[in-house]
Amino acid sequence: MFALLVALLIQTPLENPPPGCVIHQTRTPVTVRAAPPAAVRSVNFLVEAPDSATAERVLAWCEAMRSELLRRWNSAPADHPNAVPPWPRPVHVVVHRHHPGFYATTFGGDGSVTITLWAGDLHLESTVRHEVCHAVLHLRYPGRYIPRWLDEGLAVCQELPDEQHRLLEPLRSASRRFSVRQLMLIREYPREVLLFYAQSYSLTDFLVKRHGEAALLRFLEASFNLGQEAALKQVFGYADYEALDAAWWSAFRSENP
Repeated sequence: MFALLVALLIQTPLENPPPGCVIHQTRTPVTVRAAPPAAVRSVNFLVEAPDSATAERVLAWCEAMRSELLRRWNSAPADHPNAVPPWPRPVHVVVHRHHPGFYATTFGGDGSVTITLWAGDLHLESTVRHEVCHAVLHLRYPGRYIPRWLDEGLAVCQELPDEQHRLLEPLRSASRRFSVRQLMLIREYPREVLLFYAQSYSLTDFLVKRHGEAALLRFLEASFNLGQEAALKQVFGYADYEALDAAWWSAFRSENP
């Protein structure tokens, strides 16, 4: 994903969505042009791809990631029949033969969800895991505002380790960074999008490792009514954005001297 981010940011105007992004269409349903020829379907996903082997492989990755997340996030025991309930309608996954310009999970105003991928992606499994996390998170909290940093940070947490390591490089080499206050209040993808992805992942990973993934979801749920800063104090015990900034940055510097 990191190499793709670099390549696309060189070619793509900033007003276009960055790769690996979340798009909400409040009025127009999602449409897909020039759908690939091969299609496979499960209860939760409809995958179209240039060939049946790719379609089957992507479908397996999608279902595995969805099940993994729901089993971790749901309170029911893993073997309980309601641990991984089916979605009311399948998510449409389109794997394009030619590069579509960006990777995205798009939420339509009609309730549809479309994941856009590229068959030539050298890290396709990692990208699938990233985009399916977006779908699972937003379908878990429909209509709720999910902070951009947490949305992307949690998605990167599902990627494969090599991709995560590469994605952190802009933060390791940066001469400046976002403060946690700035990062948490970003609602649209910023110009420094590589740094944004790196820092969002690093902060999310810090919170998950220190407090647990369940606590992160409790923070998200608390933020719906309290706002993020008050939720930080209630769930994690940080007095404010600056207290979290100090704790996270100290940990990052010690791990990346």
